[in-house]
Amino acid sequence: MHLLTNTVHFIDVKKADSITLGKNQLSSLFKLAQAFPDQWIGWSTAENPIWEEFTSQAQNNYTMLSAGAAPAFICSVIDYIEDSPFINYSPNQWYPTWIMSADQGMIHASILNEIQALPSTQNFEYDINLLARVIQKQGVFCYAKLNKKDVIASTQLAYRFVAQTQKKRWVPFLFLCHVRYEKRFPLYAFAKALFKKQQDKKSRSISHTTNRTFTKKGGNQLRCGHPDYGS
Repeated sequence: MHLLTNTVHFIDVKKADSITLGKNQLSSLFKLAQAFPDQWIGWSTAENPIWEEFTSQAQNNYTMLSAGAAPAFICSVIDYIEDSPFINYSPNQWYPTWIMSADQGMIHASILNEIQALPSTQNFEYDINLLARVIQKQGVFCYAKLNKKDVIASTQLAYRFVAQTQKKRWVPFLFLCHVRYEKRFPLYAFAKALFKKQQDKKSRSISHTTNRTFTKKGGNQLRCGHPDYGS
């Protein structure tokens, strides 16, 4: 799925084909999963993405992978609210983490079809990380090869993400950390986050009995294409 042209181009198939998608990138992933339930669904911002490294990392279909720039809105706050080993990734090396890049990645359609849907914010980077956070807790193997980008992080997205992935008490805790350690008072972001519900409680559970045998190169068909980033 190409994240700039809203068009899906198919590779490793006998005939050329394409599907035009809407501007909602997350919905596009679920749409592709329904159309191709036995395939890998890929996203990329590159015109001619290379997938060999991804297919070599996917040992089974119960996997989500990404590579590229780490999301700044998560990296700016994650140390305050989580101390698990999944956040201590090494730059430019494959690491087990739920933190995903919107630059390039893939997930098997069977996982998306079990979840069926996830509310979209129209910001693909946020949505793909919320998806990874939810499914990793249910046992999906998440790996990423990340690098940090020097950009200004969105405080509102950071608070929203904490509210949707952590228990409610972590939202005021994050606010206190900003006040004490950074001398910041993000009252608006904090107030909006208080009304967000935890996504884990609303998502469908993933079955652990589904057959997800991954076929090595030459046997699998990877579906990929491009939507636009949300603002």
